[in-house]
Amino acid sequence: MNIMPICLLHTTIDSPEQALRVLEHKLPSGFSTPAEDYLENLPNLNKLLIKHPAATIIGLASGEAMTGHGIMDGSFVVIDRSIEPANNATIVTSIAGKLSIQILDKANRLLRPTNKKQRPIPLPANLHTFCKGTITYTITPERGFAFPC
Repeated sequence: MNIMPICLLHTTIDSPEQALRVLEHKLPSGFSTPAEDYLENLPNLNKLLIKHPAATIIGLASGEAMTGHGIMDGSFVVIDRSIEPANNATIVTSIAGKLSIQILDKANRLLRPTNKKQRPIPLPANLHTFCKGTITYTITPERGFAFPC
């Protein structure tokens, strides 16, 4: 599975904090209720998804190597470059100059995809130059939709 740079969904963005926005109120999934006047504000997606703003980037995944972890072709991935990758963490690696998403298997010194059709890759000696960040969240569009990037 590869990572590609993303666009900002053709919107006007004035600051990095505005890159992720959410509606200010909860959306009922059924009929509206009289309690709508008392809806709670939803938390800001930046505060929920980004713990280290200076070290966090968002990428667009492509391919099918990580579908077993819910990362589909066209998913956005939130990548935190400040997190030390733990065993079995989903990480972004640089393999032959291309960014790729893999599972870090420290015990067996492998990088594993979740797609059984693909082979694990032996872990290089210098993990710090090889690992570009840890994936903390995935945002996947519903079937039949895609981000317009």
